[in-house]
Amino acid sequence: MFNDIAKKLEKAIKNKLTHGTQEIDVLHWMSRAALEMIGQSGLGYSFDPLVEGAKPHPFSEAAKAFTSTTSKMSLEIQFLLPALVKIGSPKFRRWVVDHFPSKRVRAIRDIIDIWDRTTTEIFEAKKKALKEGDEALAHQIGQAKDLMSILMKANIEASEEDRLPDKEVLGQERLRSEVIKARKFHNGDIPYDDLVSLPFMDAVCRETLRL
Repeated sequence: MFNDIAKKLEKAIKNKLTHGTQEIDVLHWMSRAALEMIGQSGLGYSFDPLVEGAKPHPFSEAAKAFTSTTSKMSLEIQFLLPALVKIGSPKFRRWVVDHFPSKRVRAIRDIIDIWDRTTTEIFEAKKKALKEGDEALAHQIGQAKDLMSILMKANIEASEEDRLPDKEVLGQERLRSEVIKARKFHNGDIPYDDLVSLPFMDAVCRETLRL
């Protein structure tokens, strides 16, 4: 997977040099390659063909905007978000974000919406193909090494009582909840010995390494 992406990157840079020596924006190409690695290893999906002039995928554009946006949000991150996540229901918190008088907060909202919509579409497409008997995709998911396919495969093979709902497979709510509780218990960073002893975290890591 990573080797294929590296070869595409090499080819793209070589193509730019076919007409002679010129300056190459290495950071631009490395950023595109890094996002493509995240897409393929995490979701089993290609967001960027890594060719000159390719139209950026909305997911990639959102990822690039995330760092520049959050770097200007120290006050919101330090004071608003820790308080907001403890108040009311998700629907109420969304209402607060929608009406909060800050362009930066709404920009982060839009970025997260793009990520959520994209990952949900990818997940639902794979799930639909499996239900409709797409043997090629079923084999692809069974052999794939990306995290989404690994989780889907493990969930399909799990017993009825252990099987997770789609929301938990996609968002890993159990894992997130376990980490959040541990952070609250330790008032911040989780010591290494306690981190590796988290049962669901340990199970996810072991299953990922096994596959």
